[in-house]
Formats: sequence, structure tokens, C-alpha cells
Amino acid sequence: MKHPNNCVTDNSEEIQKFRDKCIRALARREHSQAELLQKARDFALSDEVAREIVENLSERGWQSDERFTENFLRAKTKNGDGAAKIRLALQKRKIANELIEEQLREVDWNEILTDIYRRKYGERPIKTPQEKAKRIRFLLSRGFSYEEIRKVCK
Repeated sequence: MKHPNNCVTDNSEEIQKFRDKCIRALARREHSQAELLQKARDFALSDEVAREIVENLSERGWQSDERFTENFLRAKTKNGDGAAKIRLALQKRKIANELIEEQLREVDWNEILTDIYRRKYGERPIKTPQEKAKRIRFLLSRGFSYEEIRKVCK
């Protein structure tokens, strides 16, 4: 049976293929619900059917936006990314703002900023205003706030 937008709504073979693809993807790493729904575009499924499958995986505990956010945050902070950059990336993946803010509050951003600053610049003092501006731009591009950066770039 065809859905009005030419998507199959009750083709059990396509449903099973999509479900299997989601399970294989989740076996490799955590995915957000939005990422899994993006994968549904390869299949001739209606948005409602795809959403139902992804929600079922979530109810079973196989998919969790909270676990995805924790893992994503851990990887990005290890890479030296700041809160603003991570927040934007998570919003792009359609993670709920409340969950994002909750997870971001648990991170010691000063420690991460200090670590990335020391890895990049060591103990070399800032000698010119141009050098200070360059360091500030670098840290801003990593997603740290100007307030946080000012404390490190003295």
C-alpha cells in the first residue's frame, strides 16, 4: 500500500531492513534518534513508520539520546572543543536543549580550556597584542566563551 507521498507504509520487508540497519548502526556506536531517522531516507518508509521503529528501539533501551549525548560530549571535550561548539553540534543532531544543557553543566570547562591552551602554547608567554589576539581567536573557534578565555590568556 502506498502512502500519499509515495512511501511504503506497510511493506514488512522494508521495515525489517530499516530496523536491521538501525540495530547494526547502534552496535557500532551510539546514534541520536534524528541520525537514525536520517537513515530512513534510504528506505521507502513513511516518516511515521520510521519514527515508530526508532521509538521502539529507544523504548527497548537500544537507542538513547542521553547515552548518545554523553558519548558525544566525552569525545568532543577530549578533542578540546568548548561548550558553544558542542552545543551547536548537538542541536544540529536534534538533541533536546534541556538534555544538552544538563550534560554541559557537568563539565569543568576551565580544566578543558587550560589543557587545550597548554597543549597548544605550553608555558610560552604572550609577547605581543597580535599574538594574544591570535590565541583568543583560536580558542573562540574551539567553542570557548570570551570570559573563559580571558582567564587563561593573561
